[in-house]
Amino acid sequence: MIRNPCYVEDGTFIDPYDYTPYLADISLPVVILNSSLLALIIISYVPQLVKLYRKRSVHGISFLFLHVASYSLLFSASVFYITTLPQIFACPQNPGLCYANMIPFLQSSAFLLGFIWWYALTIRLLYVARTKIKHCASSSLPGEPDLTTDQRNIEKAGSHALAFFLFLGVMLSIIAAATGIVIFYGMCTAWVRVFTLVLSIISLLFNLAQFSPQIYHTCKVKSPGSLSVLLSTIQFIIVLCMFIFAIVSKANWMTYLSMTSATVQLFILTTALIIYTCKARLRENKNKSRDDEDAELTAHAPEVESSDKCNLIDSTDKNCP
Repeated sequence: MIRNPCYVEDGTFIDPYDYTPYLADISLPVVILNSSLLALIIISYVPQLVKLYRKRSVHGISFLFLHVASYSLLFSASVFYITTLPQIFACPQNPGLCYANMIPFLQSSAFLLGFIWWYALTIRLLYVARTKIKHCASSSLPGEPDLTTDQRNIEKAGSHALAFFLFLGVMLSIIAAATGIVIFYGMCTAWVRVFTLVLSIISLLFNLAQFSPQIYHTCKVKSPGSLSVLLSTIQFIIVLCMFIFAIVSKANWMTYLSMTSATVQLFILTTALIIYTCKARLRENKNKSRDDEDAELTAHAPEVESSDKCNLIDSTDKNCP
């Protein structure tokens, strides 16, 4: 059993090892809504991962977006983790209220873990692409061609991998520090509340710029590339629901500002992805119809050439019709 360090400061606790007062009685409609959002968060990453596995390409994905978004989600999940730890400690004592109180933390964790999987797979594809490029370069003519954005990212695969592992190190450090802080000092300590507030502000700052690099990159390449439109659409719906819920529940100004920023940025990104996807399909259909016309003309070409040849020679030639 973990002793509550805030037992003396808070008179509502009878047993120093009882964390039950941290659990709130949450209504069933709220639990159902939050559970639905949690399921959508988990499902939203499936189209992106499937698209990456099928295309085996990182085209259209901004690595600056991956780096910024990873820390935005990490600091957000860290805040939920610190504030939810006392409720987690109360779960063995009151399992009935445990899940309902942990849903916000589970949502932020699902966002983070799904993103880490996406992040790791993208780094893996970079290394596969770099191996192919090195193999092709060894058998090609010497020269330094102009590198595209995707090729530059492939050349910097080592740097991106280092940034990814640095992020994992920061995540594990925050988890260890947060766990120790709550166990030994509790949320009643002033500097712990300040630490949580600082994490919230850092999360907000990262969130304000989270999708901007990807929006810029998508508009620059004018293509969705390997970025899933379905992922962006589902996550826009999720964030929009969270934004409405934040308004109804009268959340604090940081939550409200964070939800507003995420909703606006995801709307812009989703709109851009839909537009470029439609343009790409129209272009593909035009090219397909043009190829069909060329194939039809090629099929009739021998007859036309034979007729033209006969017009140029004596009509008494037996080979002419």
